Amino acid sequence: MSEHPGDHWPEVLLPASLNALRPLACPDLVRLGRRNDGGYVLPSCVLPHVGVLLSFGINLDWSFEEAVCRARPGLAIQSYDHTVGPRALWRRTLQALRSSGQPWRWRWHEAMRHLADRRRFTGFFSGTQRHFEERIGSGEGTTGLDRVFSRLDADSGVLLKCDIEGDEYAVFGDVLRHGKRLAAILIEFHDTQGRRAEFLRHVEHALNEFSLVHLHGNNWAHAAADGLPMVIELTLVRKDLLPAGLPQRLQLPVIGVDQPNRADGPDFRLRFSEST
Repeated sequence: MSEHPGDHWPEVLLPASLNALRPLACPDLVRLGRRNDGGYVLPSCVLPHVGVLLSFGINLDWSFEEAVCRARPGLAIQSYDHTVGPRALWRRTLQALRSSGQPWRWRWHEAMRHLADRRRFTGFFSGTQRHFEERIGSGEGTTGLDRVFSRLDADSGVLLKCDIEGDEYAVFGDVLRHGKRLAAILIEFHDTQGRRAEFLRHVEHALNEFSLVHLHGNNWAHAAADGLPMVIELTLVRKDLLPAGLPQRLQLPVIGVDQPNRADGPDFRLRFSEST
């Protein structure tokens, strides 16, 4: 295995216009969750300040949620994903059995796989680890952030993970309205080329209360002409939880922490301009 996750792609120097995205070089970054796609990076100093994990978007991978529970025993979880849950997984099981044009052996295999997913799901999401089969958003038929936070203990510090496939733009303003409740935000932004101005505006607003401590390009997508990955994972931490005087990190990915989301492809190698 290559020592550096991006050895096969040349390093890209990002334009100075993107210097607002230079993360602070936190010395205690840890990666929690499964290898490659599904893991998230945050400073370990955040965990003692967290009493609940809000998780927007899980699909069939809750390895991050499991890892956070191991690192922070007693943590409560409230997850939201309208595409998965006991009912949704039961529907997938029935759909597999009824799939026309497929051999019976294939249908049976798929049905058993969905049943196994359902058992894993119900085994993890129980008690204080709750799941809501609801879509996070701001429009009709969605659950808004005010409703989400009304379900939480008002005294609990919150770690937010958000991977909702483009809907993050619609809710991020509401996320920041509840910023004083949040210890950290782990969020994936999509289409940072087509929505560049909107993306940078959201980051600028977040930096009023939070510091950017990690950035990673998701290599399932391509990069814009200036080198910025079109899908980006950000870690934002409330400023008062970080030590003073941290330098900025000019080169990414972070060796020993980051992994390419797509295991069979190289990671993005990024360098920020040193100009102010």
